Amino acid sequence: MTRTQELEQIAKDAEYYRKKIGVKKKDPEELDKLFSQLNETLEKMAKSANITVDELIEILDPSNPFPY
Repeated sequence: MTRTQELEQIAKDAEYYRKKIGVKKKDPEELDKLFSQLNETLEKMAKSANITVDELIEILDPSNPFPY
């Protein structure tokens, strides 16, 4: 997946969650800022662990059994 595709997917995911939590009740600019911060944090965590963001998300997913 290219970086452009990843950014498009992130935007789609952000839009999905905005609809779920109700943008009408929240400030859209604040939500954009929070999602951006979350994305940056995930990227930093993945980089420090020398893995991809997708691998990090899979590791942190509580529905997956612990692989070790």
